[in-house]
Amino acid sequence: MQVTFDIKPELEAALAAQAEARGVPVRTWVASVVEERLAHPPRQLRSEEVLNAVEKMKRLSEGNRLDGLKIKDLMQEGRR
Repeated sequence: MQVTFDIKPELEAALAAQAEARGVPVRTWVASVVEERLAHPPRQLRSEEVLNAVEKMKRLSEGNRLDGLKIKDLMQEGRR
């Protein structure tokens, strides 16, 4: 099966560079990337997993205070 699609020039360049680094033709490299993605699709998080993660983050933040500092102050301090 042959599939043709248009991609952005910067993506085309990145794919060409990756293929060259592996010593394979671009067509072969793209096919392997697509095959890998289909074989191992990204896992979809269930809403309960997301809610559990949010609850854990909230519990971690309990008792941690900035004592009047603002996030912006901390960001500027980190730049110094």
